[in-house]
Amino acid sequence: GYTLPGKIPTRAEKHDGSVPAPGWDPDYEWTGWVDQDELPYEYDPERGYIVTANQAVVDEDYPYTLTTDWGYGARSQRINDLIQSKIKDGGKISTDDMRQMQLDNSSAIAKLLVPELLKIDVDDPHVREAQKLLEGWDYTQDADS
Repeated sequence: GYTLPGKIPTRAEKHDGSVPAPGWDPDYEWTGWVDQDELPYEYDPERGYIVTANQAVVDEDYPYTLTTDWGYGARSQRINDLIQSKIKDGGKISTDDMRQMQLDNSSAIAKLLVPELLKIDVDDPHVREAQKLLEGWDYTQDADS
């Protein structure tokens, strides 16, 4: 199962906590805490697994602001795709498969954006130099790349 951990503050309606607030103004004070049973959770889903990788775990109807800075979902989609590729046709996931997934550094966002960025005709030599760095990139993000 999954549950969002932590003690999450509730806030006055005029402020969601996404930017700094005037701390001296009581209108911006916390009004309480989100009850544990109201935090996002998932238990034993039919698909047989849970993926979380900084993507939104609530929809726009969720009554509390947890963050306004969720990941785009590309990483969680990549993990989901890797899992699906292993379990299709009744396949199993090994501990080595899980290790490889943890170490996977493929960027779906780069795979989407880089071809478009390379199509842009630029005159600035510095921008063109940066653009050339993207040519031939395999969209992996090694620590030393």
